[in-house]
Amino acid sequence: MEGVCELIGQALWPILVGYCIYHFRKPLEDALNELAGFVGRSRYGDGDGKDDSPVIDVCVPIEVAALCRAEDKVVDVVDVMTKNDYSAVPMLDDKGRLIGVVSLTRIAQKVREDGVWSIGLETTCGELGRNGRVEKVKDFRFVAQTAKVSQILRYYQQRLRAGQDFHFVFITETGKQDEPLLGFITVWDVAVKGS
Repeated sequence: MEGVCELIGQALWPILVGYCIYHFRKPLEDALNELAGFVGRSRYGDGDGKDDSPVIDVCVPIEVAALCRAEDKVVDVVDVMTKNDYSAVPMLDDKGRLIGVVSLTRIAQKVREDGVWSIGLETTCGELGRNGRVEKVKDFRFVAQTAKVSQILRYYQQRLRAGQDFHFVFITETGKQDEPLLGFITVWDVAVKGS
């Protein structure tokens, strides 16, 4: 029982994080705009993307990323996410292609909707996906490994202005979603490594 209560508590923290991101959206937008100005003025020349570094240089490579497979137990994946302060992890098939993203937010939504802890200790990520609790591939952006950091920065700025959530941007060889993943990039990777 103690472990279940701990999992529930850990699964609900993304709701609080989401509230904080929503509440602090304006300061985050200002920070992204400042970063865009910095990127345009310094390392990347005039900001037109011509002198920009490729995203593959600042991404999280698949070799070191926290990932899951359909057969992995949700409890184990949640344990990895909470120990490493991740809010989500990509789920790959046996060929290294993205099939969805397991997120603590989606898990918490299921718990809230059901009113009880409805995810058993043996529930797999694949089962979670069949129940519509895995973020779908179509909800994410894919770019080629040659895409530039400034392009990703502009994408995140557009999402912020539109009031949309921040998502992973996945990197494949040519930017097609049916290719094996090479890595992924988040707004934080752009802000920290891309500047």
